[in-house]
Amino acid sequence: MKKSQKTLLLSIPFILLGCVAVHVTKIDDGKVVSEDTYYPLSKERELKRWDGITPLHLAVAKHECGQVKKLLSEGANPFAKTISPTKGTKLEPIEFAYFLKDKECAYVVADYTLKHYKAYLLSHRKELITTLASLWGPAPLESLELTARYGYTHWAGHIMKKLLNTRKYQGKEGRITLARSLALHGYRNAMKVYYEVCPSCIREAFDVEIKDIENNWSYNRDVGKHIESLKYYRPYISASQYETAQKLIEKYQEGIRRGRENFRKMIASAFRQNRKEVGYEGSHKVSVSSAIRYQDSRQISYKVYYDGNYEGIVSVFRADKGYDIQGSNLKHAQIYGKYYPSTRSAWSTKCGTVESVSSLDNAIDELVHCGYFGRYR
Repeated sequence: MKKSQKTLLLSIPFILLGCVAVHVTKIDDGKVVSEDTYYPLSKERELKRWDGITPLHLAVAKHECGQVKKLLSEGANPFAKTISPTKGTKLEPIEFAYFLKDKECAYVVADYTLKHYKAYLLSHRKELITTLASLWGPAPLESLELTARYGYTHWAGHIMKKLLNTRKYQGKEGRITLARSLALHGYRNAMKVYYEVCPSCIREAFDVEIKDIENNWSYNRDVGKHIESLKYYRPYISASQYETAQKLIEKYQEGIRRGRENFRKMIASAFRQNRKEVGYEGSHKVSVSSAIRYQDSRQISYKVYYDGNYEGIVSVFRADKGYDIQGSNLKHAQIYGKYYPSTRSAWSTKCGTVESVSSLDNAIDELVHCGYFGRYR
């Protein structure tokens, strides 16, 4: 571990434990005006007091990326530096994200600063290097995409060379892997930079992607992501090549549409027309209503009643090999399980596997009974 990394890792506990709570009332030019006197204090006697922590530092340290975005939009200074309790190292919020390997918060800070502080960064090389280096650590592909997106042409080229020198992307196979990764992430600006360096890599990656999709064809989400990535190759391949991609996209979309329609028909055939008892225990009675609504094409919900009173809902979702069945807002039970039509079996976290489940309707009854009474019917 590098010396600077050790320094930060020692700092984080004190940042979280030794700081007073801050209620921000105004942020002006990076200066925070608070209802409280904002002096972070260390509980270690020899460290005494150290200043410089801002709400932005705290939000990053706690992995609260939504709060990071909010503070930046309200004018928090992304270049504010704190002093660590050892050796006086100055650290910016994005450096916290780097050392904590927080890809999401590093991306949020870098995206905002590269977009809104371009003039400042281009005239302050050290700040720009800190931003890009801190993003590179947890998110190298994102650093290429953001520099290309916001017109940092020189730096995008530098990052591109650095990527190609990493072991993962060396050799022909590595070059193709890089192109496919950029397309899967939807990084169209990074792909443009890459095409200028290696046009054949993009075209060969497209051919490999098509073959892999055809050889591993299914209607699951993983294949769907790869099919979605095909559109990012369009500027770099011929019209005839893209026709192949278009056919696969249309085939997948049609299959998904038919799958959803079949799901609706299957659910419709399992609808309860009236409330139906699914079990008793002492004086307690549980019943499940007819389906109450389509939330979308992949989910149906049923009302659950406990001793005649509304209890919550049980919802059915389409899954890869069957259906997920899950309770929501139930006061007297926890219900989560699966139904597999191909094996005529159901499973729940509470009761395990049950065989000879004849239908989705029957599976719901079994899982509700298990949730409330601890056993299958």
